[in-house]
Amino acid sequence: MMPGMDGGAVAALLQANPVLAEIPMVFLTAVVSNKETGGHEALIGNMPFLAKPVDLQELIGCIERHARVENP
Repeated sequence: MMPGMDGGAVAALLQANPVLAEIPMVFLTAVVSNKETGGHEALIGNMPFLAKPVDLQELIGCIERHARVENP
């Protein structure tokens, strides 16, 4: 758990800043379980999140999809 401010509040601050607003975000959370998400990414406020513990390949795939990174 993050002290003082949750991930949604951090995301809102980043999105409110014109310089940072276009940076893609992926949430990693321990609040929701893999069982609840079926082990796949889900959305919080139209932003992707993965439940901890995170499968490395699922994390890489999520980042590639949302950061528009192409595999070499």
